Amino acid sequence: MPLRQGELLECFQWNASYDRHALADEMADVLSYLMMLADKTGIDLLAELRRKVAENARKYPVEQCRSRSDKYTAYRQMHAAGTQDKEDTGA
Repeated sequence: MPLRQGELLECFQWNASYDRHALADEMADVLSYLMMLADKTGIDLLAELRRKVAENARKYPVEQCRSRSDKYTAYRQMHAAGTQDKEDTGA
């Protein structure tokens, strides 16, 4: 798997332009290995993807995270501070 991931990243290694066909081939290789691994381990990839997207939505609320790259704990702190502000003002 790391070899295939490395080949995928090579498509972007030297500049942002890439060969679309080569990129598609490498993506298909990574996906096929991932699907084989999921099959061998009994992991439902689609279910896990849905779970992870929902988890990330909780950790990184769009209204707080847009155009930012802070760690998710920073958003918790901002949320807690916002809640505290509302409690202080009686809102």
